[in-house]
Amino acid sequence: MRRIALLLLLVTSACASLTTGRPTTAELTARAWHTTLERARTASDSGRHAEADALLASFASEHVGSPEANETLYWRGLFRLDPANRTHDVADALAMLNAYLVAPATDSTAQAHRTEATILRRTALELERLHRAVATATAAAEAASRNAAAAAAAPRPADTSAKDEEITRLKKELEAATDELNRIKRRLSPGRP
Repeated sequence: MRRIALLLLLVTSACASLTTGRPTTAELTARAWHTTLERARTASDSGRHAEADALLASFASEHVGSPEANETLYWRGLFRLDPANRTHDVADALAMLNAYLVAPATDSTAQAHRTEATILRRTALELERLHRAVATATAAAEAASRNAAAAAAAPRPADTSAKDEEITRLKKELEAATDELNRIKRRLSPGRP
């Protein structure tokens, strides 16, 4: 009986040592994730936002279903929300943050940044609302400016009648001055025929 127990103990410990010698898929994914995230952060910090986004998207497609793949949605949303990011806009950031927040959480690490993502989503919604308000105000100001310029250039009926009266008055003065000039010429002329 002791031999069997000792044999079972040896077999069990041999199996355990074989198992612990080789990293699991989850461990390999976690290592790859840390490397990828660090590379993406470096790229984003250097202004290479498209590269950071591509690194994270590639990781997600290679590790579909892993908690780390879900985390790429959060980081992509965060990097896309960066005002220095000229590759993406607030709507793109919202899409990523929304996808992150609706993804099913399979374990405690599946949404490590849920609170942050929720706050960032609210911030992005407010930014989007402000962008729309600025665009609306700018369009209204431009339209008002165009309308004011058109109104200033177009003659008004009252202005037209005032101008017509002024032209008529000036014509009468010109005729009177011409008549007076002709009378003076006749008086000064040496001999009349």
